[in-house]
Amino acid sequence: MEDVQDLLVEKQEELTGVVTLKSVFSKEQKLHVQPTKDPSTGWFHGVEQLSEDEKKERKYVVEPINVPEKNIKATKLTLKHGMSFNLKNPVDAINWSWIKHCPAVCMTFEEVQRTPGAIFYVENEEREALTSLSRMEKVHKAQSFVMNDDTNYLATRALLLGFNMQGEKPLVIKERLMKLASDTKTAQKVLDAYESSNISIQLIFIEAKNRGMIKVDQGVYLLNGKVIGMSQDSAIEFLKSPENRAMVLQLEKELHPENHPVKQKKEPVIEAEPEIEAISLEELEEEDEVVEPETKVTPKKTVAPKKRVVTKK
Repeated sequence: MEDVQDLLVEKQEELTGVVTLKSVFSKEQKLHVQPTKDPSTGWFHGVEQLSEDEKKERKYVVEPINVPEKNIKATKLTLKHGMSFNLKNPVDAINWSWIKHCPAVCMTFEEVQRTPGAIFYVENEEREALTSLSRMEKVHKAQSFVMNDDTNYLATRALLLGFNMQGEKPLVIKERLMKLASDTKTAQKVLDAYESSNISIQLIFIEAKNRGMIKVDQGVYLLNGKVIGMSQDSAIEFLKSPENRAMVLQLEKELHPENHPVKQKKEPVIEAEPEIEAISLEELEEEDEVVEPETKVTPKKTVAPKKRVVTKK
């Protein structure tokens, strides 16, 4: 089913620029073709349904069938190796709209290899350039992921890609991953190992299982004695559930405590009491001699002495 869907996608792919047909067998290959009928609609693939008045307004019209009474002949073309269609040219564009649906024509070399009865495949410079740039972009992105990855995750990353490199030095693992990232055939797999929305859960699951934190007993997966799944897939699905997020976070902390430093509680600051210096008795006596502050002397009022009156008895 996947191959069929791929074919449909490739058939419907919109091309631009110049389209060139290449023969998969011989450069001398030729084939006479005309529009093919679509059973689901009862009309012809890629052919516009036009009224007679509309046809009169067009400079070029595709006729899918012969109509002898109207002296109309069906449109036919001879396909051959190297034949080109400039899609900026109106006539070429109209013809290509139905030719691309012919069973003998495939959009790519890979498709023609797996399609019985196919003879020609499409070569398109703009598409090839875009494909090449896309591949280079994937390689560059995959390489960046590997180069910037935490060394603690490299071995598990390799496991996701099908390589058991537990115990190997991080540089050795990184070199292996870089080779995969640099190959256009495997770069996408490396991207999947980094970009999948569930990849972090898978990494945690694999590491926990390898370290014995997740145990397997007769096919049952256990975490701290609790059943989390009857298979690896169901155990991973269990960990993906938002309800078990706290469990996953705790598992990650135990696997990589260096990424989760424990915050030290700040102890209350107690001010030290000032030290009491030893002092001799003599020094103490000297300190006891308090110098009184100068007092402000106010002038005394002179009071006239009272006259004493002596009376005779």
